[in-house]
Amino acid sequence: MRIFIIFFMLFAFAFGDGHKYKHKYIYNNDLSFLDLSQNQQEEIKNILKNYSKKLKHLRELKDDIEDEKEDLFEESEFDKDKFIELQTDYEMTLLSLQAELLAQIHAVLDKKQRKQLSKNLEHWNIR
Repeated sequence: MRIFIIFFMLFAFAFGDGHKYKHKYIYNNDLSFLDLSQNQQEEIKNILKNYSKKLKHLRELKDDIEDEKEDLFEESEFDKDKFIELQTDYEMTLLSLQAELLAQIHAVLDKKQRKQLSKNLEHWNIR
């Protein structure tokens, strides 16, 4: 067993991710690198909590849309316009929700923090 653990550790070190990232912080949904004040932390916590609720509702809506798309496919003729409409409506709703989240966070941050977040935005998962 010890040999396996040693082998595993050597393997992990030998083939571990050695990439150098452009920015110091790459955590998903982690804003600790912004040095937020206590007030900012509370505001962003509430923003993320509300976003989470809206996202949960959107996921439920997605399930309904998936059912509708399945029904469309089972019909004798496939209505591609309806399919595109369903998919586009979902994606636009998601995009709008994400834009709303970023706008709310933007309003809480100061100029320096916004600049820091903009550099790390690609690593910050908002889905």
